Amino acid sequence: MSGSWSNTGSVQAYVVVITTGVVGSGLFVYDGPPATGNLIASIAAAAGTDPYTNDYLAGFTSYGTGGGFAQLLAGALNIGSGTGGEPDTADQASITLDILDPGVPCLQLLGPIGTTFTDQLLLRLIPGTPGAGTADGGATILQVLDKDQTSAAAVQLSGAVVRTDLEGNPYTLQTPVYATDWAAKDNNGAFPGLQLRLDGQDNLTLKGVFHMTLAAGLAAGTYTINSTALVAPWLPAESWRLPGGDHTSSSNVWKAQVLVEVTTGGLIQITTSSAIAQGDNFYVSWDCPLGDLQ
Repeated sequence: MSGSWSNTGSVQAYVVVITTGVVGSGLFVYDGPPATGNLIASIAAAAGTDPYTNDYLAGFTSYGTGGGFAQLLAGALNIGSGTGGEPDTADQASITLDILDPGVPCLQLLGPIGTTFTDQLLLRLIPGTPGAGTADGGATILQVLDKDQTSAAAVQLSGAVVRTDLEGNPYTLQTPVYATDWAAKDNNGAFPGLQLRLDGQDNLTLKGVFHMTLAAGLAAGTYTINSTALVAPWLPAESWRLPGGDHTSSSNVWKAQVLVEVTTGGLIQITTSSAIAQGDNFYVSWDCPLGDLQ
C-alpha cells in the first residue's frame, strides 16, 4: 500500500514497511489530532515539513514544547532547543562514539554552541588497559578539550577536586605516627599537627606543625619524624627534598629554614641548620609531585 494511512483504533501487524525517498515520507506521531504544534515524534530519512506545517528532522526524533528535540541519527544523539516553536539544530549538543588514532574507541560529548559563544567544548571518555597506571600509559582518561583548539577549555567546579581509589572512595587526610622525640602540634598545642593529603593534581601535600620533646635537645642535622613509613599511594616516585618550613623556638622565635624530604620508602625527614631544643616547633607547608603523571 502506498500513500498515507490513518486509523483511529488500535493496529496490530507483524511487519510495517515505510518506504522513504518520497518528499514528506516517514512516520509521524502527534499529541492529539494532527495539527500545527502537536508533532511529538518522527522517523524520516530526511528533514522536511509535515502536512500540518511542523518542521521535522531526519532520523528518529522526539520533540518537546517550544521545539526542543532529541534526535538519533547515524550513530549520534543530538539534543537541541527550538526557535519559534520549531527544532533548531544550530545550537545542538551531540553524543557520539568515535574512534581515535590508533583505533581507540571513545564516547564524545560535544557541547552546544551559541550566537556569541561559538567555541564548543568537547568531553571524551577514553577506555584504558586494565591495571595500567597513568605513569605506565594505557590508563582510562577523561579529556576536556576545546573542539576547535582556538582557546583554553576552563573547568569550573562548585566543590573540591578529591582524589579517590579505583572504586571511587576518596583518600582522606593522614597523620603520621611520630617517632620518639617528636609530637604533633606546636609546643603549646594551639595549632593542628602535620597532615598529609593527596590533591587532585598529582601532588603529596604536607601541612601543619610538630615539635621536639627530648629534654637533652638535638644537634643541627637531618631527622626522621615518623616511626611508621608511609605506604602507597602516599609514596612519591622519587625522593624529594625541598624548602618547606620554619624551625622556631618553643616561644616561636625563628631559628632556621627547614628542608623537608619524603623518601620513596615513606620516611618524612626534616633538616635544620640550628640546634634543636626541647619544645622547638617545626611549621611545615610543603608538597611534591607523586610522579603518576607522565
